[in-house]
Amino acid sequence: MDTHQERVRSQLRAAVRADEKTQQQLLETLANDPKGTLEALIAVLKDYFTEKPLLPLAVKAISKMGFPSNAAAIPALVELVSDQNVPGRREAIATLKAMDVAVVVPFFLEVLLKRDDQDTGWSYAVDSIVGGLVSREWVVACGPALTYLLSQHDYQPGNEPDTDYLLSTLEEIIPEETRTFADWLVAYSSPLTRRHCNPMSVS
Repeated sequence: MDTHQERVRSQLRAAVRADEKTQQQLLETLANDPKGTLEALIAVLKDYFTEKPLLPLAVKAISKMGFPSNAAAIPALVELVSDQNVPGRREAIATLKAMDVAVVVPFFLEVLLKRDDQDTGWSYAVDSIVGGLVSREWVVACGPALTYLLSQHDYQPGNEPDTDYLLSTLEEIIPEETRTFADWLVAYSSPLTRRHCNPMSVS
């Protein structure tokens, strides 16, 4: 770890111990220099197994930078969202929600559709992402992917996404006035949607 990254982490540790006013001042200092601090803050997020106490404040500093200055942090923020038990997840969701939907959603889709039957943590990450889709715009954009996941029946035991999570999330965007849920599910499970979600699908 270089001295700059260590200095940023020292500031975050000081912020953890500080009173609220001093904490906000330290976060403002970090946020006011995105070119100098963003990379170091992202490194903290990537080390979330060892730097858990620093995560909420690191995310808050990134959030204060504003979009698009903090756009480089999106992959690390999405990684936090993909773990329901990690500190800073709530702050990460709020930070992503303040960003451009079109920029954020592809990173959600990468987690949802990058199926790995050998990695038992994949379904947990999917459930965490689905549980973090707090924006209707996110749900609409991810709707085809969620429906695709529901349509699959060959998951490995113990590594299947939670059906209740998927259904309850999709129910938020079902058009109430014209379609039943079954109609909507069929529409989103069309061959075109399947090909979009799985380029290898031919039907």
